[in-house]
Amino acid sequence: MSAGYLYADYSTRLCVYRCPDDFGPYGTFGDNTTNTCVYRCPPGSFGDWQTAERYCVAVCKAGTFADELTQTCVSKCPASPPYFGETTNWTCVKNCPAGTWASAATRTCGSTCPPGQFRLTDDRT
Repeated sequence: MSAGYLYADYSTRLCVYRCPDDFGPYGTFGDNTTNTCVYRCPPGSFGDWQTAERYCVAVCKAGTFADELTQTCVSKCPASPPYFGETTNWTCVKNCPAGTWASAATRTCGSTCPPGQFRLTDDRT
C-alpha cells in the first residue's frame, strides 16, 4: 500500500491502493495531488515503477536516477539521447559536472573511468 492513499483508476473505474502496471511503457502511477492513476507524473515528480508502491515521488530512491525525459525513476539513464547518472542529486544529466567523467558502460558520472576506458582531456599542447 502506498501510504494509505486510494487512487481512481479510470481504466477499471475502481478505487485502488496500487495503480496498474500493465498500461503504457511504465504502467500508471498514483498521483497524491489528484488521487488518480496517471501515465505521466506531474512536473517536478517522477514515477517510481521499480517499487511495489508505484506512485509519484519528488525524489527518487538512492540508487535510482530521476529521468526528466520519461519523468520516471530509472536504474540506468537512457543511452539515446545520451544521459548519465549524476550521484550528487541522483538525476540524469546530459553533461557530467566538472571533475567527473561520463562512462558509456555504466551510464554514470564518476571521478575515475572504469578499467579499460580512458578519459579524454583537453591537454593538446
